[in-house]
Amino acid sequence: MTFINNIQTIIRKSNGNIINCYVIDSSLYIRNFLYKTGWEDPVSIIENTKHNEVDIKVDNNDLVYGIVNNIEGEILYLFSDKKSIYPKKLFEYDKDKYLIKYPYIKKYENTIIIAYYLQDLTNKKDWTIAFHFFDGARWLHNHIYSVKAFPIINPFIIYSSNNYIDLFYFDLINSKEEVFIRQFSKETKSWKNPVQLTSSNNQKLYLNVLKDGLDFYHITWSEFINENLIVRYLKGNFQNNDFLTNEVKSLSMPANCSFPTFIKTGKALWCIWVQMNNLYSCYSMDHGNTWSKPIIDKESQDSNFIRYKFYSNYSQDIDNFNLNNIFGTSYPVMSFLGFKNIK
Repeated sequence: MTFINNIQTIIRKSNGNIINCYVIDSSLYIRNFLYKTGWEDPVSIIENTKHNEVDIKVDNNDLVYGIVNNIEGEILYLFSDKKSIYPKKLFEYDKDKYLIKYPYIKKYENTIIIAYYLQDLTNKKDWTIAFHFFDGARWLHNHIYSVKAFPIINPFIIYSSNNYIDLFYFDLINSKEEVFIRQFSKETKSWKNPVQLTSSNNQKLYLNVLKDGLDFYHITWSEFINENLIVRYLKGNFQNNDFLTNEVKSLSMPANCSFPTFIKTGKALWCIWVQMNNLYSCYSMDHGNTWSKPIIDKESQDSNFIRYKFYSNYSQDIDNFNLNNIFGTSYPVMSFLGFKNIK
């Protein structure tokens, strides 16, 4: 069948109940799956938005929260109780003067982090990564200015540790995207200098990052090499405040490879991507040092599939999986594709 370039969110609560969040016809819908009774009818909670302008997660108390950038120039905060999800307007902006993309939200202990790309439409090659931190009493604003991107801006990736927030993103060097990491100190409330991780001087797309249990970062993207998009891989970690990396590897054949995504299940680290409207994948059993040859996922040849953001408080998910994104079939038969358990 084919890959449908749409992204939805799946949230699984600690009791096994599932929430599916998706945008159709500019409306954000919530569809609940109750463990004992099955799927309920979908409910529209927000109008005038797009599928890539929504970020919805679940906190440790099984309460859903999120952020929405609607097409009217409003940033909305979503919060919930045990029964419903509610919107609250955070602020407005002039959509004729500014562009906001890829809003992000995350609760860390007692802090809420909100981030997004912001562009002044009089300068379409420069972006600001806006950061807002709320500690329960006041907001702190600390932005990263002059990120270069044209004509495509790729989503950034954020991870948090005890002392730092780690930001991965593309920035242009000699008119080509390179991968950068930058750290925000929770103690000093300031950004450290950016660290450039790649220098291939090729166009790059579809950045994806996964942090494993050993504090290694697994980084992948699609890179144009000899007019073909190839899945590339880099592994790194912090040692004595320096980010050390190994050599960049190619994981795919030269083809139209897009949306590479990591999934850690058991001892296997999988990298899965879209190639010619099918799913391909390879895996590593030694923390990314060596990789298997790519194979096609046969089920993706027979099914339409999409991308999902996936967040879970369900104990079996937490024990068996480490992922942020995943490919799968959509409602009413939702199943994940591209990987399997390897013992």
